[in-house]
Amino acid sequence: MDAENINEFVILGYKGKVVNNDLMTNPEDGWVEGWYFEDHEKGKVRSYIFSCPCRWEVFPESVAQYTGFKDKEDNPIYIKDIVKSVSTGDIGTVISKDGVIEVYWDRFGIPTLLRMVNDKLLVIGTEFEG
Repeated sequence: MDAENINEFVILGYKGKVVNNDLMTNPEDGWVEGWYFEDHEKGKVRSYIFSCPCRWEVFPESVAQYTGFKDKEDNPIYIKDIVKSVSTGDIGTVISKDGVIEVYWDRFGIPTLLRMVNDKLLVIGTEFEG
């Protein structure tokens, strides 16, 4: 079997923005969470988030992995999320570099390990939505 006909499955803990923003079948904000997988068929790659019993096609560039951390309001923090420091007001983007999860602070231009951030964070957006 060649690589074009194999479905690749990746572990639970992802989110993505739904391609078909149908309010009848999708969450109000268009974001879904669950397992991420890609379907390679006839030379075309399609990205999906699966959360039983539903499967949604998502924009591949919107897919982000859960970091294992939550923000001040108990919302999960994903790679590519834009976060704000509650005490300083600084804005940063959650990144993964060589498997290490960091916050890249806009004002300082340097990353800080996410687990080393002593301040509470608040997710205020995603890199995908600008």
